[in-house]
This record gives sequence, C-alpha cells and structure tokens, in this order.
Amino acid sequence: MRKHKAKLGVIIPSCNTVLEPEFYQMIHGHDLSVHITRIKMTEDTMKQIENLIKEVPKAASLLKDADVDIIAFGCTAGSFIKGIDYDKEITSLIEKKTCIPATTASTSVVKALKELSLSKISIVTPYEPWLNERLVNFLADNGVEVVAIKGLGIRKDISKIPSNRILNLIKEVDTQESCGFFISCTDLRSAELIDVIEQKFKKTVVTSNQALLWNMLHTLDLKAKINGYGKLMQFT
Repeated sequence: MRKHKAKLGVIIPSCNTVLEPEFYQMIHGHDLSVHITRIKMTEDTMKQIENLIKEVPKAASLLKDADVDIIAFGCTAGSFIKGIDYDKEITSLIEKKTCIPATTASTSVVKALKELSLSKISIVTPYEPWLNERLVNFLADNGVEVVAIKGLGIRKDISKIPSNRILNLIKEVDTQESCGFFISCTDLRSAELIDVIEQKFKKTVVTSNQALLWNMLHTLDLKAKINGYGKLMQFT
C-alpha cells in the first residue's frame, strides 16, 4: 500500500445523500479520504439522467483541483442508461479532461460481478420499470444474466427508503437459479445490509457503492482489509 493517503474523488448527483456517508463508513480506520463534487439532478427521469454527462468534464476538473488520485462517476443509472460502453464514454471524458484514472459505478459493478464469478444474479432497485429494463440489457451485454429483478418504482427521495423494504425485495427475487444479489443505486442505503443478506441467504451481495469503492481501491492497487461489507471487499 502506498505510504501517503489516497484521495478518492467522486462525482455524484446533487440529490445523493448516501454515497458519501457509506464510503466513509466502509473506509473507517483506513488512511483514505473522500472528496465529492455534484451535478444537478433531483429525480430519476430520463432527461435528468441523460443530462448528467454534459456536466461531467466540469465536475471532473473541480476534483482535479483537489489533487485526487482517482475520479469516479458515482451514478449507476447515469452510466448504464445508454447501454454498453456508455460507462466507458464517461470514463474517457474524465480521463481526457484531467489525466487522472477514472471509473464509473456501472463499470465497477460489472467488474465486481465478474471478480466474484456471478454470471446469474437477482437484482433489487429503486427504479421504475423502464430503467430496470435498461439495467438488465446493460448487464446482459456485459455477460451477466439477470434471472429476477424488482424495483420500487421511485423517482426521488431514494435515500429515505427503509432497510426493511430492501430486505423484502431480496426475499422476492431470491431464486435457486441466482448465484447472488445486486442492489443498484448509489443513493440507496444498503451497505449495512450486505453482511446480513449474505449470512441469511448464503449468497454473495454486490451494491453500487460497495462495488465502486472496491474498484477504486483495486485500480489504485491499494490493499485495504475492509470487514463487514461482504465477500467482495475481501478481494482488495
């Protein structure tokens, strides 16, 4: 592990109040810091999600001013909404603007699922059906089969969804065919549920924020033993 503190830069929608505290929750006790900048977005509509990319270069340049070591685009839907390779387009925009390594939430999820050999999964989201369909197609194009998916049909106030609603959806999508679970959205509070679900259902869990943090550390070749947040974090 590098001797100096790593600075993790993240671009998030302005309405997101979950990613930052979950990142700090997971990195507690480690020599890491999180630096956030925001892009205007108040709800999960197609127009607002698709507009995020327009502000990515400006947001990335602000994080460059903070001398961060890596920059992540921390919106899952915002990086899969236009299908395969859209996440790579966003990554390229950031890297060309800043010359700093970059990634996205969707890129990180795909990498995490492949790292864990989860080729067939069940998914829980806060999304409306049209956005769930985009997610299923994005994952299929990246070699991951979705055997069950349930969304809450919510456009805003996602951070206020209680944990019991997420757990109830997990029960609904659990099938024998599924190898694990993916809980999508960086504004959906779920880090505290990862170990609970893995122990109860005996299946691996990936969440947007967990996967994003894991991939950022992995990209920087940082070895950090992070316990309490699922099997994935043991691969750092």
